[in-house]
Amino acid sequence: MRIFPHLQSRRIRLRPAGARDSIKLYELLLGLGLNTLPSPDDFVSAFGRGVTASFLVETPGGDFLGFCSLHGMSPAGHHVEGGIYMSPENSANGVGAEASLLMINYAFAMWNVRKVYFQTTEASLSAIGGDLKVSHKEGILSGHQYFSGQHWDVHVFAIYREEWDQFCAHAVERLVRDRPRAPAARRAPA
Repeated sequence: MRIFPHLQSRRIRLRPAGARDSIKLYELLLGLGLNTLPSPDDFVSAFGRGVTASFLVETPGGDFLGFCSLHGMSPAGHHVEGGIYMSPENSANGVGAEASLLMINYAFAMWNVRKVYFQTTEASLSAIGGDLKVSHKEGILSGHQYFSGQHWDVHVFAIYREEWDQFCAHAVERLVRDRPRAPAARRAPA
């Protein structure tokens, strides 16, 4: 099956993010409790380093819901790491899962990667575990992340291309099949 790099479903779209969008990510991370961020100026100036693709997660009307990125691309290892940041009120209604599916699908559609890694702490581990049955736990980094005043174990997962192609690519196609289409361009009379 050929995979298409969809960026929109019925409820959300992934809009390519640029430096001007970095402050939205900064504010979201602060709101989520990440208190080890650099100054806003340093964060904005470093935005995009090491990132292969970054997206704002929005409603089709343009309301900000979150942020996702693909980074740490290893052409030799044929893998990339994905990250998604959503406020709890936005991830609770399933848009975080939709954004994750679109982001992972995008990675497999765009690049010759054999797996997509992602990491999470115990704070959000339960939200990931049931959503993506094809993920494989690759390891645990004990006390690796300082977040909300404490050290957390970081759980590393991977999703493999073969399983994505077999079990998930069709789900993404169903997810985007009925999305609203942009109106066709009008031709000027000849």
